[in-house]
Amino acid sequence: MIRYVLLILLLTLFGCSGNSPYAEAPVSGNTVTIDLAALSLDEPVFYSYKHNEREIRFFIVRIDGSPVAFLDACETCYSKNLGYRWEDGRLVCRACNMSFTLKKIEKGIGGCTPVRLSGSLVDGKFTIQLKTLQEGLWMF
Repeated sequence: MIRYVLLILLLTLFGCSGNSPYAEAPVSGNTVTIDLAALSLDEPVFYSYKHNEREIRFFIVRIDGSPVAFLDACETCYSKNLGYRWEDGRLVCRACNMSFTLKKIEKGIGGCTPVRLSGSLVDGKFTIQLKTLQEGLWMF
């Protein structure tokens, strides 16, 4: 019985730490700045950014060589706060299992596509204003 209680206690303390599985967004001043060299072609890289003790998740992907950013949420399933996963070359909603090619998410085709974030490319670095991320806080 004591072993069982200790096991439950350890799982509670360490298994549910609340840490994001995503890398912390590299913040510089009022922007998130991502070096394009950190992005592989046609595969999203997920990040998290904390604002007012809440986590805003997003991802950046190079489509046809150009970086594009999206919230890890859509206007249909955001309330479940599950986001997307990358599986077999497709982005899959964890809530409804709809999947999308990168071309579809770039064009916003489909009912569960992620919300696009505006950003800019300067000198090989892709930047997103923190204000832009914070505007999506309501989805998380």
